[in-house]
Amino acid sequence: MRNTLDSSENEPPTPPTEPRAPQADDNQRQADGNRKRYPPRQRRPAKLSEWVARDILQLIVKDNLLPGAKIAGEQETVAQFGVSRATVREAFRLLEDHGLITVKMGPGGGPYVAEITPAKFGRTASFFFEALGSTLEEIAEFRLAIDPVMVAIAAKNQWPTGMALIRAFVEEDDSPDDTGSGWLQTTNAFHQALVSATGNRAMDLMAGAMHLMYCDRTELEGTYEDADRRPVGAHHRSIGEAILLGDVERARAEMKAHSEYVYRYAIERYPRLLHQTIQWG
Repeated sequence: MRNTLDSSENEPPTPPTEPRAPQADDNQRQADGNRKRYPPRQRRPAKLSEWVARDILQLIVKDNLLPGAKIAGEQETVAQFGVSRATVREAFRLLEDHGLITVKMGPGGGPYVAEITPAKFGRTASFFFEALGSTLEEIAEFRLAIDPVMVAIAAKNQWPTGMALIRAFVEEDDSPDDTGSGWLQTTNAFHQALVSATGNRAMDLMAGAMHLMYCDRTELEGTYEDADRRPVGAHHRSIGEAILLGDVERARAEMKAHSEYVYRYAIERYPRLLHQTIQWG
């Protein structure tokens, strides 16, 4: 039996839409050529300067511009995007605040691509950590969870840049003196090499930032005693050797033991510091 509720066959066909007559603004768009056109102000989900900043970011990525490369200045950007000088200045300020560019003053000045680093990412993250009331202990717990996973990925992926740094550390650090004045710098460099060996850029930024954030704040309370530095150096060599061998499970286990040792040391050495709120910066 035919469904009487379905009356689509009885409906008249929809008449074809007539071509829209050219409007004056069509001619203007044609005259503008490739000039960027932004959505009407009332329909914008973000400030106009953010749209410009986003497009500049996309141009930097698309053109694979490296740190130190100069990008279009204020006047060129105004002409390119058809916005005001104030909007371009605000866009540059946003990009500079996020660490993507630096704006140099004077002759030969202008906006230049800056290096993206874990330290810059950490500074931005610390703003939100302070707003949330996050403590240094929470950073330590994050590292307890993520660091063993990170070295397992490093052992598996063996990204060349990080592997070269780890190999140099294992070969050059095989000495009886693990307590020299450069010990802390060497230790931090080793942790950065671990992250680099993963080949994972997101992990490089996040794990590297958490490490720096933790170390920068615990250094204020003093570093390890000489007797406590030797076990840390031994841990690092064992972790490095496991990664160089591609032994994923050993690398994970060695890093877990090392992370737990460092965490216990922090609890015994500066427990009050661990409960302090992260400060922006």
